[in-house]
Amino acid sequence: FDGARLPRADFMSAMLQGTSFELASVQEANFVDADCTGLKAGRGADFSRAKMAGVRAPRAAFQGSKLEGADLAGANLEGALLADAQLAGVNMFQVHAPHASFDRAGLRGAKFGKANLLKASFEGASLADADFRGANLFEAEFLDATGSSGQAFEGANIKRTKLV
Repeated sequence: FDGARLPRADFMSAMLQGTSFELASVQEANFVDADCTGLKAGRGADFSRAKMAGVRAPRAAFQGSKLEGADLAGANLEGALLADAQLAGVNMFQVHAPHASFDRAGLRGAKFGKANLLKASFEGASLADADFRGANLFEAEFLDATGSSGQAFEGANIKRTKLV
């Protein structure tokens, strides 16, 4: 799907393991419950407002991709690479993303309520208005992250988390 223009495409429950979406435009597409294990997207890929609730995307690479306003509630993003991604307003409620990288990502207004972010990395991320209430952030790293407030972490497990 490299370079494809597929706005509002329906990939619901599709088997897309290892599929490449480099430079693809799939705004508002439906990936609900799809298997996107190892999916490859990158800078120039646009998943804005995509419906991705329950998607299985462990080890997926969304580095530099645009996912603004996407719904990833309950998704499996274990070990996923979301560094440098544009994730403003993304819904990651109850996402399973241990060991995921959100380094330098734009996370303004992102919702991570009750997410499993064990050992996830947010180094240099922009966290203005991001919400981590009730999330598991055990050993997560927020080195050089900017724009967070104490209320955004209410009820979160921040044991051994690096917040400097």
